[in-house]
Amino acid sequence: MSKGGNALNWRRGFFRVWVSVSLGWMAIAVVIATLQLSEPFPFGRTFQYVSETLDEPWNIDWSKGHYERRKAPGKGNYPITFAVLEAPYVEAWDKRAAKNQILKVHFPDQTILFLPYDLTDDDIQLLTKEFVNQKLNRIFKGIFPWGGLIFGPPLAMFLMALMLFWIVKGFTMNSHRSS
Repeated sequence: MSKGGNALNWRRGFFRVWVSVSLGWMAIAVVIATLQLSEPFPFGRTFQYVSETLDEPWNIDWSKGHYERRKAPGKGNYPITFAVLEAPYVEAWDKRAAKNQILKVHFPDQTILFLPYDLTDDDIQLLTKEFVNQKLNRIFKGIFPWGGLIFGPPLAMFLMALMLFWIVKGFTMNSHRSS
């Protein structure tokens, strides 16, 4: 058998190893992702409205009402955004909602949105409508990392193998030229 034939067998063997390992990795990652994302409400988290202040935070009189401290929703320089309220803060915000110091809006997908209590009804409607409109974006942000975990390692392994074969090919081409 010629040297070219052995090189092809090595390539075919490494390719089969890559396919086997990649499929195994992807199957395990898909099972884990499915278990994580199949909870009753995988994206049902708690959020808060991110409002734009009229002044620097250290210069604000926090005893004033919402519209005296912050720009009205939709009237600021930035798009309407919502941030995840991390678990350690949810209990404190729930207590504030129980005391009517903050609004707590529940959605059918078990998502909760906290809003300032002194917003106008029109602004509350605007913010809840925008929150619903941004749902697909939140879902995409929740799924996107799983795509990287599923496809990233097999792709990286494939690219490293290509680089290794390119390096080895460079050495074998030089040895054939010298003889």
